[in-house]
Amino acid sequence: MKIDTIVVGALQVNCFIAYDEDNHDAIVVDPGDEAEKIISLIEDKKLKVSRIVCTHGHFDHVGAVKRLRERTGAAVMLHKGDLDIYMRADKQGGLWDFTLSSPGA
Repeated sequence: MKIDTIVVGALQVNCFIAYDEDNHDAIVVDPGDEAEKIISLIEDKKLKVSRIVCTHGHFDHVGAVKRLRERTGAAVMLHKGDLDIYMRADKQGGLWDFTLSSPGA
């Protein structure tokens, strides 16, 4: 198992990509922003992302979920207690003058 860390977004959030070097199965944890940067690493390493895990629903931890999910088809995992905040991440980000799409369900 290998874990790569990418620092993303204006708030410099750690995004983790954990993967098996033999079979290339991977999960992405806290894709807060810069989807293309994350996707580039995934494609460079030929990873197969099956899950996107969000430690919580704040906008700076979920900002790239929508694009990443569209690109990989991965399922999104989040504690049900954070679902309301997750679904309103675009509005929450707007309060800080950040523009992002709602990550969706």
